[in-house]
Amino acid sequence: MNAVIDWFTARQSKFYKLGWAYLKNHQDVEDVFHNTIMKVHGKIGQLKEDQYFESWMTAIFINECRAIYRKRKPSSLVVQ
Repeated sequence: MNAVIDWFTARQSKFYKLGWAYLKNHQDVEDVFHNTIMKVHGKIGQLKEDQYFESWMTAIFINECRAIYRKRKPSSLVVQ
């Protein structure tokens, strides 16, 4: 778990910018960080080749952003 957190922390600004582009909300981006770390830790055994770790982690991060965006989207629509 510490290795995943350290790797993610070293690239935090890159992922924060990516999360901000989707969500535009600091708390939501922090939630995505947490959800991604937990998901990666739980599924690390499914990664077949270490060379694809960054792509795999990025895909999980983006999917978590999309999931939060979808949950939030209906409440942000304005009906006229």
